[in-house]
Amino acid sequence: MNAQPATKIQEERPYFSHSSISTFRRCPRQYFYKYALCLPEEHRSSALAFGSSTHAWLAKYFRQRKDRGSVPEAQELKDCFVDSWNFELDNPVPVLFSEKETADSLKDTGVKLVDVFLQNQPKDIGKIIAIEEKFLADITDPGTGEVIEEEFLGYWDLVTEKDKVFTIWEHKTGARRYSTSQLENMLQLSGYGYAGHSLGLGQPSLKVNLLIKTKTPQYQHLSTTRNEADYRDFIQTVIGVLASIKAGADYPVRDWWCQGCSYAAKCTAG
Repeated sequence: MNAQPATKIQEERPYFSHSSISTFRRCPRQYFYKYALCLPEEHRSSALAFGSSTHAWLAKYFRQRKDRGSVPEAQELKDCFVDSWNFELDNPVPVLFSEKETADSLKDTGVKLVDVFLQNQPKDIGKIIAIEEKFLADITDPGTGEVIEEEFLGYWDLVTEKDKVFTIWEHKTGARRYSTSQLENMLQLSGYGYAGHSLGLGQPSLKVNLLIKTKTPQYQHLSTTRNEADYRDFIQTVIGVLASIKAGADYPVRDWWCQGCSYAAKCTAG
């Protein structure tokens, strides 16, 4: 990259991720089981497994565009998805499906999404700088001006550069289209934008490739930006969550997501 996000990544300091922060915000008890006790999961959600398999073929697609300047054949990408999906299903931790899902139905949806994406693929994205790249970024407390102990660990799905402007891309899968409000308030985008800004990418543009698992699969391409106020909100959220974790906050939040929680049985057993 023209602006190196990190020359050497060494996880010597404690760190947090978007996943750990969002887990605590959703349910401190789930965070405690997963990140504090490191308990094995009872199962994995189909959404997580499907997302991992989709990321696999998207990474292949963009790597070929970067390395060869060409687009892989649709069948190559479909084979990549199916291979990754079978790998997910073979994992010792079982995949939990909803009542309306099966392994075969999601496989069919994933294959169809390849065609939908290729029919609507982003064209002139500029120079591909990085694919699935890990980063570590410092977080500076705006109140004290000091760098907090924990580093921010994450992975950029894709980074491009066009006309001296860097763009950070997120690949997402979901059951429905994103609303404007959802896009504007997505904490992950604020965090990844902040990381890019602090690691030399200027004021990066932010884009989302959303692959939608509807009966007729859809693709939504979204663009947004973040500013200093958004970065400040992200930092305040992180500092607040980390303070709550250090204070030992551990309580369950009962809601619709409990039915798919990887620790539901242990949590309800008391």
